[in-house]
Amino acid sequence: MEIEALFKALSHRNRLRIINLLHESELCVCELKHIMETTQSNVSRHLGKLKNTGLITFRRDAQWIYYSIDDEFVSSHPFMEMVLNDELDEGIFEEDDEKLKCYLNSDLDCSDLREGNCIDF
Repeated sequence: MEIEALFKALSHRNRLRIINLLHESELCVCELKHIMETTQSNVSRHLGKLKNTGLITFRRDAQWIYYSIDDEFVSSHPFMEMVLNDELDEGIFEEDDEKLKCYLNSDLDCSDLREGNCIDF
């Protein structure tokens, strides 16, 4: 993986929002879509770019794919630990964190979100 590709992947606000959320919890596309209040295609496109850098990983569970930060990647790129722990803590990232906490404390899961249920943030 070229460092240039990593920095390019980190240069978009929605990709930063995604890694901020994935740093807190493993999530699927519909959960990210709901928290970020964007479209599935937008989230999927950004996840693809992040996957290509190796920064995130995924696992399948039935029809759902859950994404998370690749800890091995972060440990081999120490500056990423600083970005994840120190730099993503204000503005829209803080709002996303609050929405994620609200979602995680709700009784909803990914299947509920696909059925169009929402939670009030």
